[in-house]
Amino acid sequence: ELARKIGAKRMQTWLDQIPYGTRDLSAGLDVFWLPEKGRKPLLISAQQQAEALQRLLTGNIPFSQSTLTTLKDVMKCRVTEKGTLYG
Repeated sequence: ELARKIGAKRMQTWLDQIPYGTRDLSAGLDVFWLPEKGRKPLLISAQQQAEALQRLLTGNIPFSQSTLTTLKDVMKCRVTEKGTLYG
């Protein structure tokens, strides 16, 4: 529902700006990240995913500070004395 509200043009713009994986929305705006037989999902390698997360965590991504703070907060899985785990 949120993807449909955002719209294909805006979603594509952000996937291109981040950049994130193959940036392919052709499978459908509300399912492009879901693999299914006959559907070509957005693909991202482990290396690309790690690079995207690194850009996010260092703030080297075109999001406002408020958005970065919110994303980091919702991605936080565990905080220990050794560090913070995000996922």
